[in-house]
Amino acid sequence: AALKLPFTVIHAGTDAAMFAELDSAYQRKAPIMLWVYSPHWAPAKYKGEWVEFPDYTPECYTDPKWGVNPEAK
Repeated sequence: AALKLPFTVIHAGTDAAMFAELDSAYQRKAPIMLWVYSPHWAPAKYKGEWVEFPDYTPECYTDPKWGVNPEAK
């Protein structure tokens, strides 16, 4: 919420289910956001963008003025 990213968390359950959802969304040209580590094979197969999160500091959880959204921690 603090980063103003419009998404709903859906737990896929398995890697196979998550990548089936990715493939489905990619084929439909629908937006999707996944959490994968780098290096990973998925960016080689699917074109997309990385979400760059701000560096972590304790202020992330205590000071709303620290981050990109002064309304939320």
